[in-house]
Amino acid sequence: MLLMPMLLYILSILNFFFFTRFMLSLTLIEILLFTFAVIRRGCRYLRDRWQWHVWSVERKKLMTYREFWKAVNSYRTTQYRTKMIRVVREQAILVTTGKTEDFLRKIVWGIQEKKLTGEETSKPKKKKRLVVLKGTGQYHG
Repeated sequence: MLLMPMLLYILSILNFFFFTRFMLSLTLIEILLFTFAVIRRGCRYLRDRWQWHVWSVERKKLMTYREFWKAVNSYRTTQYRTKMIRVVREQAILVTTGKTEDFLRKIVWGIQEKKLTGEETSKPKKKKRLVVLKGTGQYHG
């Protein structure tokens, strides 16, 4: 008779030990994944920052729309892409030709289409209501 409670007690201790160890390993995995994500984002930022420094020091001449597009797409963060576009616009570095104007119109047109279609496709989320069916005691969500 005394063997059964003692066995249950030992099993509960072992279960607690393995459960806490399992949870500890999950926590360590989550910490590692979070650290990896932070390092990855930081590396992208540092790479873009270095690239921006090199570009801002070396770039003193006009650029074509193809060079501009290549330079903008070489950045991995939106912050530096926006910064690049702003500087090119403020310093008037982009060569103005008919092709450049067509290219910029296409970009603006594409952005406007995405905004318009994005607004149309996004539907407001419906709130779930909890309905109790009278007389049955069942819930319907």
